[in-house]
Amino acid sequence: MSKASSYRTAVEPVEIIHTHVSLVFLAGDCAYKLKRAMKFPYLDFSTVEQRRVACEAELALNRRTAPKLYLEVRALTRAADGGVGFGSEGPVVNHSLFNRSARRTYKPCTNLIDRSRRLQC
Repeated sequence: MSKASSYRTAVEPVEIIHTHVSLVFLAGDCAYKLKRAMKFPYLDFSTVEQRRVACEAELALNRRTAPKLYLEVRALTRAADGGVGFGSEGPVVNHSLFNRSARRTYKPCTNLIDRSRRLQC
């Protein structure tokens, strides 16, 4: 996913944002959010199917208020040559929430607490 060749259209460069439970790949004017394969007492993304269900739920929730931003859930597959991408034949290895205009709207919270203990992003 960090390679431009993973996407349907040529993009350069691909920026990666790491969150607690996801990886967000910013590619051109699009973002692809993948849930990490992990399990905690409060969430279970340990299987491909559970991550797909979580992406579908996030899409349904966020599409209500931002339908032009949250577009679809896409399957990420492994090609015969070992590469990973969208739209290729091969087994599904994960799912991604596909968003548009992410660079303008997605800003991770990088400094949670300042000196005065106020929340800031």
